[in-house]
Amino acid sequence: MEFIFKDHHHEDAYNQLIEEADLTEIELKQPSALLRRQLAFLYLIALFQDDYIHYEGEAFYVEAYEELSLGGPTYLLEACMGEGTYPHEQILYIAKKLLQGDVTDIHTSFEEYSSFIKCAIHLVG
Repeated sequence: MEFIFKDHHHEDAYNQLIEEADLTEIELKQPSALLRRQLAFLYLIALFQDDYIHYEGEAFYVEAYEELSLGGPTYLLEACMGEGTYPHEQILYIAKKLLQGDVTDIHTSFEEYSSFIKCAIHLVG
């Protein structure tokens, strides 16, 4: 899997989430369809971890149990029923749709972030 990152901060935030997920090398090299959707979700929310801290009081984090569990401002997942007002909400809405496997109605015209959204869509397949 080849990702493009906005900057080192995006890459570091993504790698932190992946580390928290406690995935094996085999899982990362040959991810299941579910794991590809989860990785795409984590990749997109990693773009805005600082914004989640600033606006919501905490960043997202992953807890690895038998299944991956998401912590942090998870109430936004329910609150972002529409596309949201702010970029961190808009990207979360898109990430949630990808996590659900819905790639049909994803707007890639989110100018500054379209290349990252397209990368995530490609990962989901």
